[in-house]
Amino acid sequence: MMSAAMRSLVAVYAVALCLGVLVSHPALYAMDESRDVEASFQLFNQQWMEHLYSREEKSKINISCRKVDDAFVAEYTGYSRTYSGRTKKTASKETPYVGILNYQEQTFVSKAKTYEEAVNGQFKLQQECPVTEIFSFSRGKWRY
Repeated sequence: MMSAAMRSLVAVYAVALCLGVLVSHPALYAMDESRDVEASFQLFNQQWMEHLYSREEKSKINISCRKVDDAFVAEYTGYSRTYSGRTKKTASKETPYVGILNYQEQTFVSKAKTYEEAVNGQFKLQQECPVTEIFSFSRGKWRY
């Protein structure tokens, strides 16, 4: 009769043995590589969007304001909180994948009679512009 510890050890060994056999098979490795690239691109997207959200916060601090006729118009640029990304295999050995990221760039505006009222006012979404960015994957990492 095997102890619980011995059964666990045998199970771990069996899994390790199976993984060793599976990983060495080129077709299976290609599927894993594709999944790894897709997962790494999703992480890259999150980091890239965090960079844009940080830029948005700086834009809110440095709001541009101009006089238009008898009013002041303040505005800043923001970015949608929803985005999508996908990867695509290429024929290039140097850049085996590209990643495509889609999101919306947003312009928020506040109009008022005075400069202070405009920059401190209630900002409303005035416009959304679709953005598509294409990133390359080379030497094991995403590049912009």
